[in-house]
Amino acid sequence: MAGLYTALRIRATGSKACFSPADSGTRYPARLGWVLLVEALAAYGDMATVLAHHGSLATALGVHGLTATLMVVNGLLIMHETRKVAAAPATPAPQPA
Repeated sequence: MAGLYTALRIRATGSKACFSPADSGTRYPARLGWVLLVEALAAYGDMATVLAHHGSLATALGVHGLTATLMVVNGLLIMHETRKVAAAPATPAPQPA
């Protein structure tokens, strides 16, 4: 995870495509969701490696598979959360007397 953190902190001059984790949760939440989806591929790859080398099915599914699935769910939830919130009406509703 440290490599990902370092890669995200590197910014190209004048490029708005790069971001740091500090602003990923506030300014670009959809990008954070995509990062989680891509990182989940590594956990699924770990699961496949454990199974390919005749490792325990419980370890492969319970550790790597569950981790990857939770990362995908969180990434999708973060991406779904990026919708704009509707503004409140300017005039308040009339109150009964």
